[in-house]
Amino acid sequence: MTAAYLWIFLPILLGIFFFTASRRTMYRWGTLSALGLAILAWLVPLDTPFHFAGLNLKVSSSFDFLGRSLSFDKQAVYILILLYGITAMWFYGVHLLQKTEVLIPWGFLFNGLLLTLLTVRPFLYAAIVLEALGFLLLFLLRPPSPGILRFLAHQTLAFPFLLLAASFGSEPRIMSDAARAPFVIALLGVGLALSAGLFPFHSWMPLLGAELHPYFASFLLWLLPLSTLLFAGNILERFSLYTSLISLFQISGLLMILIGSGEMLVERHWGRALGYAAMIETGYGLLSLSLSQNGHSILLASLFPRSLNFVLWGFSLSILYHRGHGLEQRTLEGLGRRLPFAATSLILAIFSTAGFPLLASFPWRVILWNESSTYSLLWGLLFLISLAGIFGHALRTFNVLFAMESGANDWKQEENLEEKILLSLGVLFLVISGLFPQILMRLL
Repeated sequence: MTAAYLWIFLPILLGIFFFTASRRTMYRWGTLSALGLAILAWLVPLDTPFHFAGLNLKVSSSFDFLGRSLSFDKQAVYILILLYGITAMWFYGVHLLQKTEVLIPWGFLFNGLLLTLLTVRPFLYAAIVLEALGFLLLFLLRPPSPGILRFLAHQTLAFPFLLLAASFGSEPRIMSDAARAPFVIALLGVGLALSAGLFPFHSWMPLLGAELHPYFASFLLWLLPLSTLLFAGNILERFSLYTSLISLFQISGLLMILIGSGEMLVERHWGRALGYAAMIETGYGLLSLSLSQNGHSILLASLFPRSLNFVLWGFSLSILYHRGHGLEQRTLEGLGRRLPFAATSLILAIFSTAGFPLLASFPWRVILWNESSTYSLLWGLLFLISLAGIFGHALRTFNVLFAMESGANDWKQEENLEEKILLSLGVLFLVISGLFPQILMRLL
C-alpha cells in the first residue's frame, strides 16, 4: 500500500460518494473520515514495517505511474495532518449552519488535489493540478460567479508560463547559461504572479468573499491561497539561487499586506474583508519565504494558527450572517448584544490575524517583523502599518457589533449550547497556540 492511496485517492472517492449522501450522513461520516485520515497520518510511519491486528504492514511514501510519482516527505505528512485535522473542524460545523453541507464532498476533492499538487514529481505537473482545481470550481455555483471565473482565468493564463519555465528549468545547460536563465526566471515570475494571486492579480479573493456563503468562502479562501502559496514555496526552493525571483516575492508580499490591510480598514462588506484577510495572509507567506533562510519552515509552522483564524472567523461570521441576513455592516449593527459568543470569537479571530499578543498568530508575526526589520528598517515599519490596518478593522468590528445603538438595548444569548461550546473551544485553541508555539516547531 502507498500513502497516495490513503490520503489522495481515498479522499477523492469519499468526496464523490458524499455527493449522493444525506446531510446527516455527510456531516457525521465526513467529519469522522477527515479526522481519521489526520490521525492515521500522525500514527502510521512511512516506509517502515509495522504490526496491526496481527498483520505485517508497510505504507510506501512513493507511488509511481508512467514515469511520474507522488512522493510524501516529512513536510508533506505535516501538511496532510494539518489539512485533514482542520478540515474535520470545518465539517463538524456544517450541521449547525444551513445550506453548507456541500462543503463536505467538495472539501474532500479539494484536499486530494492539494496533496497531489504538493507531492507530484516532476513538479511541473503541479500546474496541471492547479488548472484542474480551477475547473472544478466552475461547478460550485450555477452560473459560475465572477470570483471563480477570475481565479480560473488566472490559472489558465499561468499554465503555459509555468510549463515552459519548468521544462527549460529542468535542463541544466539552459539554467547555467547566463544569457538564457533570465528568460526562464521571467516566465516563472509571470506564471507565479498569476497563479498565486500576487498583486495585481489578487482581485478574485475579495470577490469570492462577497459572492459565497461565508462558511464556504472562508474554506476556499483558506485552501486556494494555501495551495498556490505552497506551490510557490516549492518553486522558490528549486530556484533559490536567483535573486530576482526572491525580490519578486518580497515586493509582491509587501504590496499585498499594505493594500490588503488598507482595503480591509475601509471595507463595509465583511465578506470582502475576509477576502482581503486571505490576501494579507498570502502576502505574509511570501515575506516568510523570501526574507528568511528558514522561510519555508516558518511558513509551515504558521499554517496552523493561520488555519485556526480562518475556521473561527468563518464559523462565527456565518452565525452572524444567518441572524443578520447579510454581511453588509449596516445589517450587523448591534448584533453582538444578541450573539455575544459569535461576536467575541469573530473579533478575536481578527485580532489574532493582526498578531495581537497571546493569540495564535502573535509569535509568527513577531518573527516575521524581526526578519523584515533586519532586512530594512523601512520594511519593518511598513510591516507594522499593515498590522495596524487589520487592528483597525477589528476595532471597527467591535464598535459595530457592541457599541452602536440597536433596536433593543437588552443583552441576549441566542446561540445554542453547541455553538457556544465550539466557539469557546476555538478561542481556547487560539490562546494555546499563542502561548505554546514551540509545539508546532517540534512537529516539523
